[in-house]
Amino acid sequence: MRKTTIIIVFAACMIATIAKGLGAQPHATSAEQDRHSSFSSTTHYPGSKMVEIAMARLRDAETAASLAEDGRAILLSEKTKRPIANYKHQALALLERGEFREAIRTASVYLYLGKEQKDEGHLAYAKLLLASAYLFSGNNELANEYASNALDHWVWPQWRNNAHSSAYKILGDVAFRRGDHQKAISLYEKSVDLADDMLRFYSRAALSSAHIAAGNLDQGAKALKEAEGYVSILTRTGQLSASNNLLRLRGSLALKEGKPEDASHLFEKALQNISESHDSPYERFWLMEGNARAKAASGYASAALQNNLDAIKESEKVRARFRSEEFKTGLFGEMQDVFGRTVQLLMESGQPEQAWEISEQSRSRALLDMIRNRVRIEHNGIALADSYSKPVKIQDFSSMLNPNDLVVSYHMLEDQGYIWAVRKSGLSAYAIPIGKASIAKLIQEFRSAVLAQSSETRKLGGELYDLLVKPLKLTDKEAITFVPHDVLHYLPFQALWTGDRYLIQRNPISYAPSVASLVVLTERQIERKGKFFALGNPDVGDPALALPGAQREVEALGKLFPDSEVLVQKNATREIFMKVAGLSRLVHVAAHGTADPIDPLSSKLFLAGSSVKAGALEAKDVYSMKLDNTALVTLSACETGLGSISRGDEIWGFTRSFLSAGTQSLLVSLWPVSDESTELLMSRFYKELSKGIGVRLSLRDAILEVLVNPKFSAPFYWAPFNLVGNPR
Repeated sequence: MRKTTIIIVFAACMIATIAKGLGAQPHATSAEQDRHSSFSSTTHYPGSKMVEIAMARLRDAETAASLAEDGRAILLSEKTKRPIANYKHQALALLERGEFREAIRTASVYLYLGKEQKDEGHLAYAKLLLASAYLFSGNNELANEYASNALDHWVWPQWRNNAHSSAYKILGDVAFRRGDHQKAISLYEKSVDLADDMLRFYSRAALSSAHIAAGNLDQGAKALKEAEGYVSILTRTGQLSASNNLLRLRGSLALKEGKPEDASHLFEKALQNISESHDSPYERFWLMEGNARAKAASGYASAALQNNLDAIKESEKVRARFRSEEFKTGLFGEMQDVFGRTVQLLMESGQPEQAWEISEQSRSRALLDMIRNRVRIEHNGIALADSYSKPVKIQDFSSMLNPNDLVVSYHMLEDQGYIWAVRKSGLSAYAIPIGKASIAKLIQEFRSAVLAQSSETRKLGGELYDLLVKPLKLTDKEAITFVPHDVLHYLPFQALWTGDRYLIQRNPISYAPSVASLVVLTERQIERKGKFFALGNPDVGDPALALPGAQREVEALGKLFPDSEVLVQKNATREIFMKVAGLSRLVHVAAHGTADPIDPLSSKLFLAGSSVKAGALEAKDVYSMKLDNTALVTLSACETGLGSISRGDEIWGFTRSFLSAGTQSLLVSLWPVSDESTELLMSRFYKELSKGIGVRLSLRDAILEVLVNPKFSAPFYWAPFNLVGNPR
């Protein structure tokens, strides 16, 4: 079994306030539940021992001892020796830019040096940096652990209060995001008691937000008033948005007090106070969002809708520059929530087509916000990321479809969801009666049943089918493209039970990150002929990680094509992949992979190294490739289709990087796969492709061949493979 390690993390781009405490030392010396492990695989199924080992390694990989060892290795690889303070400041700068994995790597060096020098102060601040990085990336458990550990270290007296205040602030943020507002209040109070003037403002603002969320409105007002006393200090230091942040908090308090008209006045006053700057679109966005909530509470649905639409326009101006104010003040709003509320208002007002278009926009902006200034896009990938330059209109899109095409988009909200079915004849809309938490629970149970080959699989698959597919009134002739949202990305629709058969037995199925990307991908023109290029069983330096089944797989596939190049073991290098993949029509990789839980752009495929380059291919490396002539990339590794679901919804690990680099289609997996069944499936798949049959129909034929084999009839063996992109 090809193994990988993965934890699903819901990204949260926020930052804390330890900057001043991370200055020179005396000597050289949201409010969501913690969901990062919602889809971790601990279920027993064939080959589960390897998966359990992989999961254990993942849990251990982020421990202080492991990180310090990583830091030592990084330090040894550096040619120039730098002072310890350089790593501290570099890690902080990386945090401010939102580069969390790189921040963790740099903080690991800092942690190692602190241990070597036996400097308690540096150890405390290294752990604060790590706590912040994990908090921002959504891993509440590790954020809590490192912030707690930071309190155990002795710090020089003049820095101790600030360091401990920062630790309590992070611990309070974790509690707030887990919904434990009373615990957050207690921790924020400790932070306030120890903080200096600047941090005291942020801690008091967070304390006020927690009180308001808990319904302690008098205490919230008191903390807010106390925070106001520090605004002039922050203004003098250039932090001009502090005053408007407080106006926004006062507006939120007024809303909780049942005074929506007062709240609207406060939000509008703050909007008038904004001075034009790099941050002004961001500030306007949040104030418009608050005003929309106030208008809705006053019963002015049309005004609420307009404010939300105005906020969305502002969001188009907000790009990937990392924003710190949300975490600093404890205002845990997230930009994607505005899209959801706008979708709901439009649906409730009988405007399903406009709701569909707003849902599309919410998908499209996420990748752009994440990758801009993170990777250099050498090619036309920006067309996939930034669909705002070409907004998708329902009439234009439906006219592009064939008579038997069906494109199904979803949008999940807290208490309900929506389905849009687009056919050549137009759009139909349906409501899902339960929200994302209930759907997530069902998907978790279904995936566990699939992995365990449980008798409950069909029952659970039937329940999900009734909720998500049955309203569509499918015909047997329709070919479906699913555009999932949020937790639905982890659902193998092909394995849903229709009542008498699996959905894949009735309809061909493919997936797309968004309709905008589907349009771009289907418009790309690729030559019908070209090379088949495959890498299998790369030598990664550990015999225990050999994949003989993967080697047999690629060697057999190469024989199907007259023009093929198949490289295995030491020849299956990252360097040759980067050079040859773009010259090939079909690209197949059978290797180990990991999805990075902190930064999906650091997710890796483990290829063989060379004398020039290390072997790991990271997702962000793929953006620099030119895959215009590549019709299909198959990642026959475990869980390559999974990455983080950003708050903008899209899974943006290898899936988005390969599509943005130019390939028309991508075949990826949702869970660890069986070598034997995968060999059978891939053999039939490529046989069909070699005959000129379309990629979606070829995959369906391959799945059906595996499915009818008694040995592999369970969905575990044939359902993990998702075709993403152009299905033709």
